Amino acid sequence: MHEFIQMRDKIHKLETLVIYQETRELICKIYNLTKDFPDDEKYGIASQIRLAAISIGANIAEGYGRYSHKEEILFNYRARGYLFECYFLLDFSREIGIIKRKEFTDVATRINQLGIKVNNYIRYIKNRNTH
Repeated sequence: MHEFIQMRDKIHKLETLVIYQETRELICKIYNLTKDFPDDEKYGIASQIRLAAISIGANIAEGYGRYSHKEEILFNYRARGYLFECYFLLDFSREIGIIKRKEFTDVATRINQLGIKVNNYIRYIKNRNTH
C-alpha cells in the first residue's frame, strides 16, 4: 500500500510540471490540426506527426518515473528530439500545402517555447543532482 501512495504522489507531481501540462496542450493542438489532413495522409504524415507528439509526453513521463537522474535526463533528451521531429513534419506539411503558414507558425512557436522549457528542465535535473 505504501508503494501505491508513493506512486500516486509521484504521478500527482508529474501532472504539476509545466512541461507536462504544456506538452499535453501541444498534443491536443496537433491532434486538432491533423484531423483535417487529407484522407490520403491520415495514415501517412498525420499519423507520424501524432506519434511524434505523443512521444514527447511519453518520454517526459517515463523519464520522470525513472529512479536514476541520468535516465530522466536521457528521456528528456528524447522528448527534445521528438519536438524537432514534430517541427520538421509540420514544416513539411506547410511546404506541401497541407497546413497554412499561420497554423504552422502557431504550433512552431509552441514547439520552440516547449523546447526551451525542456532544455531548462534538463539543466535543472543536472544541477539538482550535482549538489
